[in-house]
Amino acid sequence: MAEVFDVGSAVVYDVYGVCRVQEIKMMSFSRDKIKEKYYVLAPLNSAISTYYVPVNGEKLNKKLRRPFTVEQIHSLLDKVKDCDYGWIDNRQLRADSYHQILHEGVTSELLALIRCLFERKQELSEKGKNLSSTDEGVLSSAEKLINEEFAFSLGIESGEVSSYIKEYFEKKN
Repeated sequence: MAEVFDVGSAVVYDVYGVCRVQEIKMMSFSRDKIKEKYYVLAPLNSAISTYYVPVNGEKLNKKLRRPFTVEQIHSLLDKVKDCDYGWIDNRQLRADSYHQILHEGVTSELLALIRCLFERKQELSEKGKNLSSTDEGVLSSAEKLINEEFAFSLGIESGEVSSYIKEYFEKKN
């Protein structure tokens, strides 16, 4: 059974980020379809976007969840702290793998991906080199997905999330 959200609830909708349930209303998107109940979601990062998710739509509703708590964030960070994601040398395989992770939006995998790319970026920097533009784009996209939710849950600015994670790991060592 899918979780029920109230008007005003904060939710994370798939890879679209943190949203607020603006209202729950009966709607139909075609004339010959019966009206059904929809969540009307307003993303916190966009004043112009709106998402409509059927309350009883099992497939879409599985992509809707409550934002992580601080404790859940810490648990996720502990989980990926010692995880070795491993670098994929083949560019095409790496791009395919990374885009799949971005598409699925599983937080622990996104964190592991960020860690892997960040470590690779540091290695290359020591040699006077840079990540490829594709890898930089993936890193930026993954950080955006993580930063928005973590910032919301931790009560900090999005730009402070990387520092928060780094300090968390340093305290754990």
